[in-house]
Amino acid sequence: MHNKHAQVAIAICPSAPYFNIINEFLVSDMTFHTPSLLECHKGNHPTTPLSTSMCGDRDDQKSTKSQIAFMWSGFFLSSFAVGFALVAPVQTQAGEITREITIATASNFIIPLKQIAKDFTEQTGHKVIILQGSSGALATQILHGLPVDIFLSADQARIDKIIKAKAALPKTRFTYAIGLLTLWSTDKGLIPKQAAISDIAKLLASSRINQIATANPRLAPYGLAAQQTIKALGVDKALSGKTIFGQNIAQTFTMITKGGGQIGFIARTQALQPPYNQMGSQWPVPTNLHQAIKQDGVILKNSKAKPIAHAFASFLRSISAIKTINSQGFRVKTP
Repeated sequence: MHNKHAQVAIAICPSAPYFNIINEFLVSDMTFHTPSLLECHKGNHPTTPLSTSMCGDRDDQKSTKSQIAFMWSGFFLSSFAVGFALVAPVQTQAGEITREITIATASNFIIPLKQIAKDFTEQTGHKVIILQGSSGALATQILHGLPVDIFLSADQARIDKIIKAKAALPKTRFTYAIGLLTLWSTDKGLIPKQAAISDIAKLLASSRINQIATANPRLAPYGLAAQQTIKALGVDKALSGKTIFGQNIAQTFTMITKGGGQIGFIARTQALQPPYNQMGSQWPVPTNLHQAIKQDGVILKNSKAKPIAHAFASFLRSISAIKTINSQGFRVKTP
C-alpha cells in the first residue's frame, strides 16, 4: 500500500491484561525498531514481523470491545486496553466519551511502565494504552499527528522539540526517571566481578575486544551517555572502528543477545530483566562518567483526556510508582 492507506482489522477478544508490547511497527515513512526485552529478535530488517505479548479489550468510539490492528504495507500495530469497570469518563469537545489514555514511551521504560499502568488502572479504572519506540521516532510521529495523551521521552531534547512546536503543555513537563547505564556481555567471564574503572578501561583497550555495541549517540540518549563514558575512560581511540550502533537502546540490547556485538552499553533496566540478569557479565557504569540521563515527560496539547492524563502524570510521581521505577534500574528521588 506504500504508506497511503491503512487496513483495520477488528476482532472480539475476552477481557485480559490492560497493556500491549509493540515490538516493531511502521508509521508513515518511519520504522520503529523496538524489540521486546522478553522476546528478542533481530529488528533491523524492514520485513521483520510484529509480535504482541498481550492483548486486552478496547472500547472504540462505537462502544464495541475490540482488538484493533493497524496495518501498513504488511506491518501492523496492535493497541489493546483493559476490560475493567471504568469510572469518571471524560467528555471531549466533540461529545465523545473517553475512558482511556494513550502513552507513547521510550522503549527503555516499558518494563516499569507496564506495572505502573496496571496499578493505575486497578486504582482508577481508567484504561492505559502503551506505544513504545525510540524517542526520536516517537517525537517525529507526534509532530505529524500521532494521537497520544502523554509522551515519555528517554531524554529532554525531544520534549524541548515537542514544546517548541507548541504540541505540548509546557507547564505539565516533569522528569519521571533518571536512566542508568550498564556495560554488559553475554560472555560470563569477559567483565571482571567488582571491576574498578581502571580494569574496565584496560579491558576495552585490549585485543580481547573486537566489537562493541552502543545505541546511536545522535538518536538515543543512552548512546550519547555511552559515547561520553568511552571518552571518559580514555578508550575512544582504541575502540575506533570497533563500534556498531543500534537505532535505540532496545535494538542495541537485541544486537548483543544475538551475537551482533561482543560487549556493549545498555540500559540498567535491561540487564536486570530475567533471564539476562542471570547470564553473562556486567559492570554498572558510574554516573560521573557521563551526563545524567534525565528522562522527561509531558502531556500533549491535543490530548482528548487531559484530566486522566494529569491524574496519570501525578500517579507516575507517587511513592509507589517511584519504588517501581527504582527497582527496575532507574533512579528517582522520592518527594
